Amino acid sequence: MKQYLKFKLFLSFVNPLFYVSALIFNITCPVYYLYFKNFFSGNGTTDLYNFFCCATVVLSIIIPITCLNYEKNVLEEIFPFSVLQTKIISVLTAFIQLFLIIIPQVLVIPCLNNFGSVDSGAAFCSFLMLFFFVLCAISICVFLEEVFTKRNVSIILCILILLLLNFLNYLCIYFNEIPLLLFITKAVSLSWHFDASLKGILDTRDLLFFVAASCILIYSSCLINQTRKTKIYSKENKVIIISIFVFFVFFMLNSGRYYLRKDISSNHKITVSKYTKNVLSEIDGKIAITYYKSHLLDSLYPQARDISDYLKELAYNRNIIYSEKNPDNSEYSDLLKDYGIYGKQFQTVGKNKTEYTTVYSTIVIEYNENWDIIPFILSANSLEYDLDVRFLNLIYGKKQIVNILCGNGLNLQESYGYVIPWLNSQGMICNEIKLDDNIFEQLKYSKTLLLLGSEKITEEHCQQIDDFISSGGSVFAAVSEFNIDIENSWYITKTENLCLFNLLKKYGFKFNQNLIADYSCARITMQSNQDENGKDSVISQNLNYPLWISVLPQKNTVQGFTVFWPEKIESINENVQPYIFSSYNSWLIEPDYSSSETLFLTNPFGFNELIWNQKKNENAIVYKNVEKKIIVIPDQFFVHSLMLGYAGGQTGDYRNLDFLANTLIDLAGNKELAEIHKKSFLSNNSSLFKIYDEESFNKAKITMLFCMFIFVPVLIISFWIIFIIRRKQLVYKYE
Repeated sequence: MKQYLKFKLFLSFVNPLFYVSALIFNITCPVYYLYFKNFFSGNGTTDLYNFFCCATVVLSIIIPITCLNYEKNVLEEIFPFSVLQTKIISVLTAFIQLFLIIIPQVLVIPCLNNFGSVDSGAAFCSFLMLFFFVLCAISICVFLEEVFTKRNVSIILCILILLLLNFLNYLCIYFNEIPLLLFITKAVSLSWHFDASLKGILDTRDLLFFVAASCILIYSSCLINQTRKTKIYSKENKVIIISIFVFFVFFMLNSGRYYLRKDISSNHKITVSKYTKNVLSEIDGKIAITYYKSHLLDSLYPQARDISDYLKELAYNRNIIYSEKNPDNSEYSDLLKDYGIYGKQFQTVGKNKTEYTTVYSTIVIEYNENWDIIPFILSANSLEYDLDVRFLNLIYGKKQIVNILCGNGLNLQESYGYVIPWLNSQGMICNEIKLDDNIFEQLKYSKTLLLLGSEKITEEHCQQIDDFISSGGSVFAAVSEFNIDIENSWYITKTENLCLFNLLKKYGFKFNQNLIADYSCARITMQSNQDENGKDSVISQNLNYPLWISVLPQKNTVQGFTVFWPEKIESINENVQPYIFSSYNSWLIEPDYSSSETLFLTNPFGFNELIWNQKKNENAIVYKNVEKKIIVIPDQFFVHSLMLGYAGGQTGDYRNLDFLANTLIDLAGNKELAEIHKKSFLSNNSSLFKIYDEESFNKAKITMLFCMFIFVPVLIISFWIIFIIRRKQLVYKYE
C-alpha cells in the first residue's frame, strides 16, 4: 500500500492542476481577508473568522478538482488491493494534497501578530477542524465519483453539493416554519459544524460528525463499486447501506446527550469558571433556569447554540434545574409577557416576501420565590457575568452599589449621561451623591465611590471623603488640576480649588502640572468652512492628536481606552504604584504661563515637527494606592458624553466605560467577578493595537504582503518546477 500511495502522490504532484489549485487557494483567501474585508483601512481585526469562512468556500471548489483531476491509470489495476484499500489510499492521497495546499496559510498567524494578538487557541482549533472539514469533503467527492461515473459530471456535482452544504445553514430563513427541515439543514450543514471551532471550541459532536460521515461515505462508495463490478444488486448490500444510514442518524442524535466541549481559546468565554461553580455549590435548594429561545433565532445564529451549551454545562451542577422552551408557543409567549418580556423584531426573507418576525432569546432564573431575567441575549460572551450577578443577588442578596459624586458642578444625567445606564446594564445600582454640606451620610450606602471632577469639592467634603476612605471605602477618581473648555476653544486653565488634590497628596498622589502626549493617540477629523485663501469651502482633514492618548491593551486594561489631556501624576508614597502606562513613544509638555488664555497649545494644527520629535519614553498614566484601594486617572472628562462621542465617531467606542465598570467591580473587592467581567468585553483582543504610527503600519503591511503574495506563490511554483524536472529525469532514465 505504501508503494501505491507514493505512486498516486507522484501522479498528483506532476499534475499542473494541483499547483493551480494551490495558487488559487493561497491567493484568494488572503485577498478576501485583507482587501474585501478592508483589513488595511484601519478597521482591521486579527480575528480569523472571515479568513476561514472564505477558506471553506474556496476549498469547496478546489477539493473536487484535486480529488477527481485525473483519469484512472491502467497501472492502478496492477496493484492487488481490495476496493476498500483502494478508496482509503485515494482519500489519503487527496488529503495529503489538500494538507500541503492549506499549510502555507499558517504564515498568516505570525504576520497578523505584527498588527495585534491572534488567539492561538482559536487559530489552532480552526486549522484542526478545517482538516476534518477537508476529510469529509473528500469523502463526499469519492462517494459521488462512484454514483456518477462521468468525471466532468462528478466534478461539477461535487462543487455544487459542497457549496450547498457549506451555505445550507444560511438558507434556514426559508424553512423557519418547518422545524424538521430546520433540524436537517443544521445537522448536515458543514459550516454549522465548523462554526464552533472559529471561537476556539473543540466539540466532539462536530468532530464525530465529520469522522462518521467520512467513514460512511467511503464505505458506501466501496459497496457501490463492488456492486457495479459484480453486477449483483444484493439485498444484503442494500440492508447494509440502510443500516449504516440509520445508525449514523441515531448516533448523531445521541451525541447531543453525551459529548465533550472544550474551550481552548485564550479567553475561555464559553465555559463555566471555577468561581461560578463555587457560587452555586454553597446554596440550599434548587435554581431553575429556563431558556426561552425561538427556533428561528437558533437557525439564523450558530452563537445561540453556545448559549444553550453553556447552560447545559452549568446544569451539570446538582443545584441547577435547566429547561429549554420554544416561546413561539402562545402559552409561553403569554408567560413571558407576565415577566414584562417582549420579543425583538427580526427581518426574515421568504420566497416571495419580506416580513418581520418576533423572536425571543430570554433566560429566566428562579430561586425560591424570587426571580430575575436576562431579557435578550445573542451570544455567550457576557453570559457568565450576567448570570453570576443575578445568582449573587437572588441567592445571597448581594448587590453592588456605587456612589457617584460629580465634583466639578456638571450635571450627571446630561454631561455624564452614559455612566448610570452603563453601570446599571452591568448589574450595578448607582447612588448619586448630592453635593451639599454633608455627603458622609450619603456615602454610607456603598463602600465604592466614583468621583468625577473636583472644582466644587470643599475642605469639608474632603474631610468627609477622607473619613470614608479611613472606614474602608474605595475610590475611583477621574480628576485633573486643569479646567478645559471642551465645548468651544479647548483652552486649558488652572483650577483654583486644590482641596481634593491636597487630600490625594496625603495618600501619595502628586499632580505635577505637565500634560502627557503620545504617538499612540486618537485620530480626529477637523473641518473648516474656508480654504487657505479665505474662500468659502468645506475642508476636512484627518489629524493625529497626541493629547488624546490611545492607551494600548495591557495587563490592567485588556482593551485599552482613550484619555483626554491627561496630567502627569507622580508617586510620593510606596503604596502608590503605576497601574496603566502610555506607550514608549510618549513625552511631557510643560505649561506656558506667559499665555493669558491657555496653559497649553491644544490646536490640532499647531503641533509642528519639533513637538512630535521630542525625546520619548513610557509614562504612567493611572496610579493605584494598593493599600487604600484608590485609583486616580488624571482626566475629569474620561467618561464625559461629549468626549466619548468624539472618540467613538460613528461606530462608537465604549472601552472607557468598560474599564470603569470593571475597575469598580475590582475596587469593591470582587476580584474574581472582575476577571469574569473582563471576558464579557474581550474580543479576543483582536484590534490592531500594535500599530501606533505610519512607519510601523507600513513595515507590518510589507511583511504581510511579501509572505502572502510573494513568498508563498514562489514556494508553490518552485515545487512545481522541481517536480517537472524530476519527471523529465525519470522519463529520460527509462528511455
